[in-house]
Amino acid sequence: MRYIPTIVLALFISGCAFAPSEFTTTIGKEKTILRVSVKFVGYFDHTEDEGCNDQDASSNNTICIPWNFWHKYKGKVIETIQGEYTSKYITFVYLQHSAYIDAVTKDWYISLDGFDDPNQVKRFNTKYFVVDHASEYFGKEKVDELLNGG
Repeated sequence: MRYIPTIVLALFISGCAFAPSEFTTTIGKEKTILRVSVKFVGYFDHTEDEGCNDQDASSNNTICIPWNFWHKYKGKVIETIQGEYTSKYITFVYLQHSAYIDAVTKDWYISLDGFDDPNQVKRFNTKYFVVDHASEYFGKEKVDELLNGG
């Protein structure tokens, strides 16, 4: 019984960082890393969890307990660190368990990629998704790791 809080915390942490590798492509000729300040976050009822998509849900044998949902972020671009992004604002999605707190997203470093599938762009009304991210909230070393490629 005393291990339950530890187990819940471990599940929460593991669910907050999911990079959708099956959608990987590139925005430009190189990786794009932006420093943003998030102004809005919302979530979709879309999930990529096995057994939870529309086709699986129609099966009578499928039980769906979704863990990760697509969250949509809108923010102001503080700095383009790498790549060719020139707009002052950006909208992007991230597949995760729950939205991050303001302490993380007020000064957030995000590595972005773009959807190849036009249906995904239409589905989320954005072409960008987060591949990796860091915030000084998690420690300066996490930011340095992202900025130095690994």
